[in-house]
Amino acid sequence: MIYSDSPRPSMDPLPSSASISSILTSASYQSLIGTSTSTETLVLEARNNLDSHKTELQELVGASTCYAFLLSMLEYAPTPLGQRHVACVVLQTDDDIAALSKCAVDWYHFLVFLVREADKTGCYEPIFDFSNTRTLTYKEYMKEVDNSPRRTKTLRKQACNLLLRDNDRCIISGSIDIGSKNPTKESSTPLQISHIIPWSLNNLYGMTEVAKTGTWDMLQNFVGIDIAKFPGGEINHPSNAFLSTLTAALMFSSFMIYFDSTDTPHKYIVRTFYKNEFANRTVTFRDHSGSKGPISLPDPDLLAVQGAFAKVINASGAAAEPDQLWDELVLPGLGFKSAQVRSQSLLSQVKSSPLITNQMT
Repeated sequence: MIYSDSPRPSMDPLPSSASISSILTSASYQSLIGTSTSTETLVLEARNNLDSHKTELQELVGASTCYAFLLSMLEYAPTPLGQRHVACVVLQTDDDIAALSKCAVDWYHFLVFLVREADKTGCYEPIFDFSNTRTLTYKEYMKEVDNSPRRTKTLRKQACNLLLRDNDRCIISGSIDIGSKNPTKESSTPLQISHIIPWSLNNLYGMTEVAKTGTWDMLQNFVGIDIAKFPGGEINHPSNAFLSTLTAALMFSSFMIYFDSTDTPHKYIVRTFYKNEFANRTVTFRDHSGSKGPISLPDPDLLAVQGAFAKVINASGAAAEPDQLWDELVLPGLGFKSAQVRSQSLLSQVKSSPLITNQMT
């Protein structure tokens, strides 16, 4: 994922309403992302492009959702390289409103929706073919991403490691585990494992390996972090998890909570998208394993990725309950609509809302 200063050879222009997959493999995209033009300049140009078409994008998908979604992808990509990628995709649409809409649908259905909902609703075969267009090869995908059954020895080992590392406590609420070996007079509650990069991404049921590769390819490009950085077959590694109460786990997995980094390593401010007891708490991940350690702390890059998705999902209006929207799309006697129609319908029905993260007091 390193870009150079040397532009690639030119090729034929993109077809109208090009998908992200065709954009990524075009010579013009490769040339643009590889130029010496600063990321800040590209992001500004892409933002101006979206702003200039705000009215059309509102009319196209309703409630300005398409505009808000693309803008949030641009604003909240977790790394400069991720921002550069989103900016170049937007600029490659060359003022084609249909292509901008298609990019929003692709990103929403094959990335954001899967990251948030794959573990709950299952996945659907992509409507475009990744086999000849993805930038991540199948061998690279298989090397880094491995199906990891949820109930395995590695998961049980992870639970033991997290209890040691996190001192039997939920990092968000401070609650102690009901089975703690160091009981206190505090009230206790059962704790569970919260994965930072969702476990479901390693288990994209109902999708071919080629399709799974495409989703991980989108993920790698958006976050601007090499896929080797992600847990892959080590999805249950302590660096990708922490202990939490059921309430905190549900909020975290629904992207209603994220950890805002500070200047101090492993110290964060808990941000939420509505007022609740966890908002603006300062927490620090520490390894309490002592002589039985060391045990890896949650990876800051992975927490940044989760935070980026939380901001995109909430700022764009994609936090609307997908299950409710899906129920509205399946009418009695009509059966399931196609994946493409489902994506476009979901994207057009969610309401665009401002980011309402509570600020530090």
